Amino acid sequence: MSRASPRGDVLVRSIAATADNEIAAAGAIRVKGNLRRLVAWLRDIEAFMRAAGTENVGAIGEPAAVTDFAKINFDDANLTELSSCRPGKCDFRMPAAYLERFQKAVDWKAADAKSQAAALTRTLLHEYVTAYQTGGDEALGAHHNQKAPSQSANQFRDMLRRSTAVWDLAHPFATYLETFPQSAPAGTESRFYWTRDKLGRASTLTLHHIVLEQFSDGRVLLADKQFYASRQLDTALLIALAVPTADNAGFDLVVSVKARAEAMGGLAARALRGRIEKEMTDGLRMYLEWIRGSMAL
Repeated sequence: MSRASPRGDVLVRSIAATADNEIAAAGAIRVKGNLRRLVAWLRDIEAFMRAAGTENVGAIGEPAAVTDFAKINFDDANLTELSSCRPGKCDFRMPAAYLERFQKAVDWKAADAKSQAAALTRTLLHEYVTAYQTGGDEALGAHHNQKAPSQSANQFRDMLRRSTAVWDLAHPFATYLETFPQSAPAGTESRFYWTRDKLGRASTLTLHHIVLEQFSDGRVLLADKQFYASRQLDTALLIALAVPTADNAGFDLVVSVKARAEAMGGLAARALRGRIEKEMTDGLRMYLEWIRGSMAL
């Protein structure tokens, strides 16, 4: 990971990936302001994400409720595509059992078919998050996409185990990310949220798990784990470490982010990798600059 600049410059760069279907970046900055204020803000994750510029976002309770997904905006979604989805032949990533429910539970010839599909989507999201909250990655099963079934849990586990820095930094924290909901270190907190924003050229629905840990020496460690995306990305993980400065007038913030997608593997996907990598580094830079500006207010 990069070191924060004492002048407050935002340092962001791509870093070496650990697999051919992965992209990775890291950034660092010195921020003036009270770190405890940032922690309090992160606890209200919906407000935090909205302030950061994510418009279509919502907090998910623990346990999750169907109403947590009521504000998802599907106005621009062509949900009728789901009527012809079959395992291995669908633009939307989801378990095969969910595909079957879209075929059987929605009357696709009805005038309100889109409303039926949107309501079922919210129900299935609730079931999916509930499965994750109670059973972790292993409870989610395989997703069917355009090519073949894929086990997102396997991709996340491999990506995390190759992220040696976080294991060296806080082994219990990394273990918890892998074995959730088991083995929670003392003092950790979880938050959950959804987003439906543009990812590349299409709106993408994502589900996230935030893990926050405060250490006795004042350091704060945060992980934002994407455990579902309706398109493109198989898994993604952001790790952030905040360390108070010696005078407690600010803190150094170091962030790393990784993402994996089957479509990015191999030489043929070089253009796609380049586009997603640029989006990642540009987004990380904007994120760090926004935090610096917001904490200074």
